[in-house]
Amino acid sequence: MDYVDGTDGQRRWQEVRSAVTQHPRSGGDVAYTAGIWVDGDGREIVVLTGHC
Repeated sequence: MDYVDGTDGQRRWQEVRSAVTQHPRSGGDVAYTAGIWVDGDGREIVVLTGHC
């Protein structure tokens, strides 16, 4: 798992957001599904999972 935040997180999101999908495709380009995890203190993290 790669962890990025701040400016690096924003840059990574810009790189992959056009590939975010609700339903991973079989074959072809890498697609990402995104989710939000919340820790015990209420802080949120966006989790991107790449699928080939």
